[in-house]
Order: sequence, then C-alpha cells, then structure tokens
Amino acid sequence: MNPPTPILPASHGIQPWMRGFLLLAFGYNLLWGVFISQWPDSFYTWVQQKTGVIEAPDLITYQGYGVLLMALVYLVASMRPAKMWYLVALGAGTKVLGALGFWLLIMEQATTKRFLFHLIFNDLVWVPILAYIAWKGYIGAKEAKV
Repeated sequence: MNPPTPILPASHGIQPWMRGFLLLAFGYNLLWGVFISQWPDSFYTWVQQKTGVIEAPDLITYQGYGVLLMALVYLVASMRPAKMWYLVALGAGTKVLGALGFWLLIMEQATTKRFLFHLIFNDLVWVPILAYIAWKGYIGAKEAKV
C-alpha cells in the first residue's frame, strides 16, 4: 500500500494571498497578451509617443504570444506554488528580461514617459512579489522534504 502524498500545510510558507496573486497575474497576462498580440500597432504608437498610427515591428506580436504563454505558467503555478516555485521564479525572470529586451529591441534604447509607465506597471512592479512567492515556495518545498 502506497503512503498518501503529503499536502504542504500553510506553515510551509505559501499563504492564500500568494495563490490569489498568481491568479491575478494569470488574468492580467491573459488580457495584456491578447491586447498586444491582436493590436500591436495601437500599443506601439502609444509607447513611442508619436502622432498617427505607426506600424509595429512583428516582434511585438510575438511578445504578445509570449505573454499569453506566461499567463498559462502563472495559472499552473497558482495551483501548487510550493511545488511549482521554479515557474514563479521563471515569471519574475521573464519580467526582468522582457523589460530589458523591450527597451533594447523595441524602443532602441529610447526612453519616453509612456515607456517608463509601461516598464514600471507592466513589468517591474510584479518582480519583487513574484520573487518573494518563489522564495517562499522554494523554502516550503525544501522543508517538506525534511
């Protein structure tokens, strides 16, 4: 007879608000990914602070697909954050690398007020919380093995 699979108690670091935050990240990335993959010109014109419509590089559309993929990652991670802590860490890493890549490849190292707004609220505001959840999940998974 196989022993039952242990379920991580709340004392292992993962609190209910963390799952809620990951579900919020899922919803936000789902909506944001649909928007920039389906209407990249609108987003690109706004972030460049130009008048008229500017044709967006194809890279923005693919970025939208990547954001949709990350939405699924957050959904999966929200189910078992302690066990899937590495997916949460991946999410934090993609937020940092995505912001840097956007600035280098899309903005071509130009900085506008709208770009800074996008950078802070779409990428950087998420990183500390995602990193904290990943760290708590890692600690919880490590304690569960002891």
